[in-house]
Amino acid sequence: MEDRVATVDLAGAVGHHWGLRRTAEIVLIGLVFFVQAGWPPPDVNEAHYLAKLKHFWDSQWCPGDAFLKSATAHGAFAWTCGWWTRYASLPVVAWLGRLLTWGLLAWSWYRLSWTIVPRFGVALLTGGLAVALWQYGHMSGEWVVGGFEAKGIAYALNFLAIGDLLRHRYGWACIGFGAATAVHVLVGGWAFLAAGLLYGWDRWIDRSATRAQPPPSVPWGAVLGAIALALCGVWPALGLNTGVASETVELAEIVYVHRRLPHHLVFTQFPWPLIARHLGLVCVWAALVCALNRQSAYRRLTVFIWGTVLISTVGAVLSLVLGHDLGASAQWLRFYWHRLSDVMVPVGVAIGCAAWIEAQSVFRPSRAAWAMIAAIGVATSLMGYHIWQRSLPPATHVVRHDDSTDWRRVCRWIADNTPPNARVFTPISQRTFKWYAQRSEVVTWKDIPQDAAGIAEWWQRFQRAKTFRRRLHEPPELIFGELQSMAEDYQFQYVLVSGFSPRPTWCGQPVVYADGGYLVVRLMSPIVGVGPCESGNDAPRVRRGDGTF
Repeated sequence: MEDRVATVDLAGAVGHHWGLRRTAEIVLIGLVFFVQAGWPPPDVNEAHYLAKLKHFWDSQWCPGDAFLKSATAHGAFAWTCGWWTRYASLPVVAWLGRLLTWGLLAWSWYRLSWTIVPRFGVALLTGGLAVALWQYGHMSGEWVVGGFEAKGIAYALNFLAIGDLLRHRYGWACIGFGAATAVHVLVGGWAFLAAGLLYGWDRWIDRSATRAQPPPSVPWGAVLGAIALALCGVWPALGLNTGVASETVELAEIVYVHRRLPHHLVFTQFPWPLIARHLGLVCVWAALVCALNRQSAYRRLTVFIWGTVLISTVGAVLSLVLGHDLGASAQWLRFYWHRLSDVMVPVGVAIGCAAWIEAQSVFRPSRAAWAMIAAIGVATSLMGYHIWQRSLPPATHVVRHDDSTDWRRVCRWIADNTPPNARVFTPISQRTFKWYAQRSEVVTWKDIPQDAAGIAEWWQRFQRAKTFRRRLHEPPELIFGELQSMAEDYQFQYVLVSGFSPRPTWCGQPVVYADGGYLVVRLMSPIVGVGPCESGNDAPRVRRGDGTF
């Protein structure tokens, strides 16, 4: 009896120890993700997406903003995560969402890596390599570890589903891909297609001697559940252009693909160095495939990755063949054909390197040791270079309004000194005005809607704003008429301009803020077709560092 109790205690201690090691490795992987992307919010797309979430749950926040009130493409994400914005500020929501996303990614990555190389510490190595290769091996600008948005969660669900797929757990894989599609229709949808190719290879093509028996069929209940989940993402996407004229839809597709996002969507518009480095990564991955052709789990992951490469190839061919026809090419290229290849080829290289090192450690331990050192060196060097680039002061790289202390200061002034229903005509190149100022704006380059009607309106607004911005330094009598017309059409009461010295008036309108090269101009009521703002604060209030003009 005592021997039996001792055996049970020993098994419990071993299991507890194993659980602690697994938890520690997942936490360390999450820490790698934090080091890679733990920068103060807002990050690349957070001001864009989180502002949309906040307005989705509170229509009185930045009321009337054309982008915020446009149709929502990620309905499931808005319903599940958007309510946070009712109880926390946008920076807090950004950090909560990042921690949630990085935690899910760390857990899902651990499971995926462990499926192929079940050794403690390997998932940490492959996670570091993957992060570095995602940063410097993409072709179309896709990323996985970054700010808080729908696709980060969708990729975590994809990795969980791929891990189940490699274990022949097709039911759970279907549910995972369905959930990913619900969160982000394209990230999950393309993965669903690549998974279908792997399932077909499993069922009808693979005849390897290592397979003891045919893989199990997919349970119908799981299929129906996956379809139901996927519809949560597909249905809002299908409804974006409902009831919109075909001419408007065609114009919106051309604007979206060929004017706003060719760097993500049009293969012929990608910079050739990005194409070359991604193709080089594909060659490295192909070499690993040849070296590991007897590793069953990695061979099955390879089939999935080949599916993503095939999808990307189809997108490249469509870009080359239809490039002369903007309408036809835009209709097909708007589906982000290259994003999954950008993600999965680095996955294949990262996990393949670890699997090759594991195989070499049996017969050539010294070679394996040197390869391990090289892999760690590559991961840490690329991540270190990325951190160094991100830590440079704005003046030494790309200078944007969003990086400027003066920009944040003027936005805070607007937040404190204008009514909540105010609308501002802002610089079209900035992307963080709503984040800092908490006020609606006329148009920016970053904030493009997802529905055809919204895109068409955005394009008209942007072209008009761009033309007017080019004329800001012309004599007031030449631009006052256009300013008056735009203010009447877009119902804004303030103009935020940059590059001007302090002055009491601009274009005949009172300047209420002048500092750091920025002017905030209050348009007097006669210039617009509306009465004074609800606050009743019609008297201009001037703010400058020394208090004078």
